[in-house]
Amino acid sequence: MNPKYSILLCNQSYSRYKDKISEWLHAGIKVFWFGRLEECSLLKEAHTAFAKRFFLQTYEVKAKDAGIIIDGKDEKRLISVLEKACPMFNAAQYLVEHCNADEHIVVQASAGTGKTTVMIDRIMYLMHTVPELEMSDIYMITFTNDAANQMNMRLQDMLMDRFRLTGNIRYFRWVEQQSQMNISTIHSFAYSMLKEYGIGQSFTRNLSIKNFKYERKELIKDMMNQKTNDIRSIRDQVGVPLYKANSLVNTFWGEFAKLGISHRDMDKMNWGHPADKNQEAFQKLISEAVSELDDDYFEIKRNSDAIALNDIMRDLQEVLMDKNTPEPDLSMKYLFIDEFQDSDLSQIKVATILVRLLGARLFVVGDVKQSIYRFRGANDQAFFVLEKNLREAREKSARQFILKK
Repeated sequence: MNPKYSILLCNQSYSRYKDKISEWLHAGIKVFWFGRLEECSLLKEAHTAFAKRFFLQTYEVKAKDAGIIIDGKDEKRLISVLEKACPMFNAAQYLVEHCNADEHIVVQASAGTGKTTVMIDRIMYLMHTVPELEMSDIYMITFTNDAANQMNMRLQDMLMDRFRLTGNIRYFRWVEQQSQMNISTIHSFAYSMLKEYGIGQSFTRNLSIKNFKYERKELIKDMMNQKTNDIRSIRDQVGVPLYKANSLVNTFWGEFAKLGISHRDMDKMNWGHPADKNQEAFQKLISEAVSELDDDYFEIKRNSDAIALNDIMRDLQEVLMDKNTPEPDLSMKYLFIDEFQDSDLSQIKVATILVRLLGARLFVVGDVKQSIYRFRGANDQAFFVLEKNLREAREKSARQFILKK
């Protein structure tokens, strides 16, 4: 019986295992004990420091089922029994934490259900059980600098707690590695990737960030000149005055970027049919113009060796999908994405591309009720779109979990 990360004991002999539990805890093994109330009290009293940090978890259980689960390998489905028998036991968190290392994982977690805790516990499980895994092999994408900083601090605290409690030097070594771990915001991640792998698209390590507001207006102006002539009025040709046509084209184009629809996908769009004859001219203009504008815009960015933050993930998607782009030389084995409900289409696509190119495993967590970026294109379909993209990439489906407690 040699657990690498955790052991769960249900209705086992206290006298037989009390010394072994002490050995496991001091070796950095997490212990879950299900037994009589007095046994739980004795264990918590003997190992108070471990219990405070939840490395030792004890639960009174009145069910007669007995068993031992090592590193989450629950062949007899004991967890489902304990979930019903022990209301205080968070079985969903346990299952996420101990899911097989080769699985993609989707976690829908409401506010207050411990999503940050379960992400950190999952990382600890992987570090203990996956041979030769380094902290630098784990990437994490957040949506704000505060979230990235909080995750860094929480991970450091977890590792230092383990080091202080066990004295095991590997945790101190992991603290040093953790400083090299790739925890960054979505924009920082995309910017770094474009500087590294955008060479085939004329981007360099000197890539800068601009807003391109003036360039976008000029592109629309030039497009309108090309699509219309001076013989008839603009209103007669496209159905609206020039100033309104420019504004509407800019609005439509901006909405595509906001939703994260890539340059390639714009050409495949089905625009449907206009509501009446008067709108046919303008619909024809828009359906032809948007993808052309976006292609010309991308060319300007390439020639300027610059990108705009508003559509940085769309540009990264374009780069990663181009056949001239070298395969990313990343040690990425696991990609964690926080607040996944706020992902737009291009962000979801980039995650899927990285899975396909690198063989990385995904761990995404979020709550559709908590979306704060709907103005920027996020919507409640993010989890569905991810599953669709994984199927199209011929990846196995993600394991789905819901945290409620």
